[in-house]
Amino acid sequence: EILEQIFWSGREELLLNTYRREKQYIETNRNITFFAPAIINAIPNVKFVYLYRHPGEFIRSGMRRGWYTGKHRFDMGRIIPSPNDPAFNRWGSYLPEERIAWLWTETNTFIKQFLDTVPHSHVFQLNFNDLDSEKVAGLVEYCELETNMKKIKRMLRKPVNVQTSGDYPEYDKWNTEVKAKVLNICAELALTYGYQL
Repeated sequence: EILEQIFWSGREELLLNTYRREKQYIETNRNITFFAPAIINAIPNVKFVYLYRHPGEFIRSGMRRGWYTGKHRFDMGRIIPSPNDPAFNRWGSYLPEERIAWLWTETNTFIKQFLDTVPHSHVFQLNFNDLDSEKVAGLVEYCELETNMKKIKRMLRKPVNVQTSGDYPEYDKWNTEVKAKVLNICAELALTYGYQL
């Protein structure tokens, strides 16, 4: 109930106006991932889009942004292991890469478990690594919006959220020690997505 109230608190007016105008409300916000059970409870006909990516790319992105270093402005809100999580006692000795691998694993495990409780018609899954105009068109149709292939192709050629700051090597250039530590945390789940580590 508390999560539902938090979700509604910043959106009530937006959702009400959306309903009155017979429009659709679409929110792209990774920060409400863990609110998913509260959201489907509050809005039973909600549709979810699950965009997932290779853990090595996710970790690299987090390293370039400085996650779990205390220097990133959203670190305070980033999840950490609870006392009953096996990672809790090792957290202090984890490398930043291990912490981000834990975040990838924990987040995607939560999502997979949640999606098992949701009708398939309420979920669109998209592998970020296989992103192309056909898949994006499928997503647009799923959202019940008009599909414009020319526009989709143009937007894919010039992505708006490409990270340009931070310096960290691509996954295949990592040293073996870091790769091995990351593998201990996320290899099993990565394989279920077909990602080779």
